[in-house]
Amino acid sequence: MAEISYLDFDLRFERIETGYRARVVGSQAISVASDFTLPFSAEALENYLLKIGRPRRDVRRFESREVELAKDFGRQLFDAAFGREILSCLHQSLDEAARQDKGLRLRLNLTDAPELADLPWEYLYEPQRNLFFALFGKTPIVRYLDIAERIQPLAVQPPLKILLMISAPSGVSSLDTGREWTNLTQALADLQSRGLVTLDRLDTATLPELQRRLRQGQYHIFHFIGHGAFVQQSEGGALLLEDDQGGARAVGGQELGWLLRNHPQMRLAILNACEGGRASRSDPFAGTAQSLVQQGLPAVIAMQFEISDQAAITFTREFYAALADGYPVDAALTEARLAIFAANDNGLEWGTPVLYMRAPDGRIFDLAATAPRPAPPPAKPEAKVQDKDLEEGLARRYTQALACFYTEQWDQAVEAFREILARRESYEDAAAKLTEATRQAELAAHYAEGQNAVSTQAWATAVEHFQAILALDAGYRDAAVLLADAKRRKVLADLYAEARRLHAAGTWPAVVKVFERIAAVDPAYPDPENLLASARAAIEADERERRLASLYSQGIRNLDEGKLAEALAQFQEVQNLSSGYAQAEALIVRAKRLQVERQAAEQHRAQLADLYRRGVQRLQAGQPEEAQQYFEEIERLQPGYQDVEALLAQARQTLADRKAAEQRRAQLNDLYEQASSQLRLENWGEAERLCSQLLELQPHYRDAETLLAKARNRIAARRAAEERAAREAASLPPPPTARPGKPATLPEEIKARPKPKDLPH
Repeated sequence: MAEISYLDFDLRFERIETGYRARVVGSQAISVASDFTLPFSAEALENYLLKIGRPRRDVRRFESREVELAKDFGRQLFDAAFGREILSCLHQSLDEAARQDKGLRLRLNLTDAPELADLPWEYLYEPQRNLFFALFGKTPIVRYLDIAERIQPLAVQPPLKILLMISAPSGVSSLDTGREWTNLTQALADLQSRGLVTLDRLDTATLPELQRRLRQGQYHIFHFIGHGAFVQQSEGGALLLEDDQGGARAVGGQELGWLLRNHPQMRLAILNACEGGRASRSDPFAGTAQSLVQQGLPAVIAMQFEISDQAAITFTREFYAALADGYPVDAALTEARLAIFAANDNGLEWGTPVLYMRAPDGRIFDLAATAPRPAPPPAKPEAKVQDKDLEEGLARRYTQALACFYTEQWDQAVEAFREILARRESYEDAAAKLTEATRQAELAAHYAEGQNAVSTQAWATAVEHFQAILALDAGYRDAAVLLADAKRRKVLADLYAEARRLHAAGTWPAVVKVFERIAAVDPAYPDPENLLASARAAIEADERERRLASLYSQGIRNLDEGKLAEALAQFQEVQNLSSGYAQAEALIVRAKRLQVERQAAEQHRAQLADLYRRGVQRLQAGQPEEAQQYFEEIERLQPGYQDVEALLAQARQTLADRKAAEQRRAQLNDLYEQASSQLRLENWGEAERLCSQLLELQPHYRDAETLLAKARNRIAARRAAEERAAREAASLPPPPTARPGKPATLPEEIKARPKPKDLPH
């Protein structure tokens, strides 16, 4: 085989503000860069992936609708990422590789733009050449990761040793492990018979079992078949291995990588798991495949989409064959892609495998030439003359052995073939028949023991025997079905035992949860001990007790806070749920009594409020007598109520002020009447005094000022008359001396003068 070698076309991607930048580094041509944005929306990309990534199990022409979609997707991605200058650089590099009679390895470095790893770059398509690069042996596509460690090919004397793990944990979608094992062994049967590869299967798909097997022997390739997942919360990939109970255990690529990197002979991992090749949008090593490469594996092949059985068989056979022929891992993968494509019944599944690599030239093994098998030694010439009895005895015994062999009486067949070989080591095919009979006897013994374990419900023992059968013969009878059933029943039995233990401990919710797991495996699984029903009854009783206690405590709290209606309703509900519970009945009586008291108090308050309102209204309306009555009634019913004492004092004061005002008005009116009367009697001095007193008490009272002025005028007139009369009297002769005993008499003219009181008013 001519040596396969490549030049490298390294295209590094990085984020920029406007989108992405593709930069050619380390090429034979001049280093160039080109900026671009993705040519499709997230929704359009999802639609492409849904249509391109589905496994196809029916025959399709190459020019199918899916192929046209793949071309359209690959063209858009190629046109975007390979700008004019980069495309020119690519063509120069292809020309240079052709000149050197080499291929051109397209190494995509997505470390600085990990979200681009979600794109299926394996469908890159150049329309001018009508070429899918990944389908052309001269242009393999590799997802290349920059890691400082240098990778040297591992010198290996064939066979390549493959360690297979088929994981089918309970609780996830079923996986036909027997079919997977059969498919893989059939795919590798020729390589195994030629001594190019060996295939060992782990007894159980657990991480501890993997550690033990790696410690016990050296392997070059880890091949995983099972379920994978991409955890959105942590944006990390995981493989679903089994735990000790057969349930699912998610093992991340980092965790698995820590284990595998302790074994430097391990150079390659094949992950036939859904979503095993998917990448994170923020961390280039978060996906399972990337994490394994980060942890030291030179190369990892993962499936970015679900892959059909036929495509998986074709991939396995052709990839390992090319690898055993000394192909670099990327060239071997291209051979596998071409084989899937050539089968013409798997649609676009040739693009499903994704290669993550850090070996610069793709060479992870340096396989020594397989030594030619030594020719069998020449047979010793037998004596021409044989003992007739010996020959007849051997023939009879051989016939008996064959009869036992073909009637599956394996122990008798083994015994018979051993007798024959003891008498003649090379008798016909007795040695081969003995080997097969021995194997079949071992299989039959395991089968019988497994069935016996099933009949006694010793499920762990049954699992051991059926696993031993499948390790010897993956297609033996119905062992795969029996193993799956035994595993399932073991899981159920273990769960029921755990439920019994939890039931004994009184952890009722845990019992129910265990039965939920049981129902997920077998909804009709029996419960002879009535564990679930009693646990649910206990939960209901506990819940009822908690409900009663909660209602009771809430009722007491509401009673203390004066929320009588709520408290009464809660105590009555308690009483309905459990008559005689604690002091609920007495508390109901108390709550009702307090309600009556509260109602009376509220009526009392309403009465007081009404009296208060009426009193204030009367007081504001100037009806102090009625206001006083309302306030006095309030004082009688509840002394000290609000500001009633002050309002009552105000009403009384108003009444007193009103009475005093009336008395004053009466006094003023009396003085006025007296003054008026004195004026009429012409008692001017008395009238003046009364008017003056009246005006002192009430200035401007009625016409008191006018009356006062009138009285004073009359007094002044009288005085003036008296003074005039006096002056006149002083000018007359002295009167005659009166005789004693006889009053003097006035002159006639004086007698004739009018008296002052006769003056006109």
